[in-house]
Amino acid sequence: PAGLHGKRLDDVLKIADIVIVPLQPSLFDIQASHAFVQELSSHKRADKLRVGVIGMRVREGTIATDQLHHFLDALGVPVLAMLRDTQLYVQLAARGATLWDIAPGRAERDMAQWQPILDWLEPARRQA
Repeated sequence: PAGLHGKRLDDVLKIADIVIVPLQPSLFDIQASHAFVQELSSHKRADKLRVGVIGMRVREGTIATDQLHHFLDALGVPVLAMLRDTQLYVQLAARGATLWDIAPGRAERDMAQWQPILDWLEPARRQA
């Protein structure tokens, strides 16, 4: 998302009313995403947008994840989920599949992490 700005961002926000910002626990992602979220909050359509953040490839107990939590606490945007760092996503992407395409028992832990995201999106799904 940090590379999306200017006219391209305007074009996207003409059709979007929800923006989910994926964010990895790295200093570079944190700095770039901070600028992006500020740009979203000052955009002319900011009052019509729902913005949430998802932590991606998160390993609890690491310095990088601690820095991510500290940043998110000050961001002022809902944190929808912290998705764990797992090779399952890589394996599924290589097959063109999702968590919902495999046996529930194999993805149970990850599905639980996605539930708050789905719950946050639910009002928009009901309106569609």
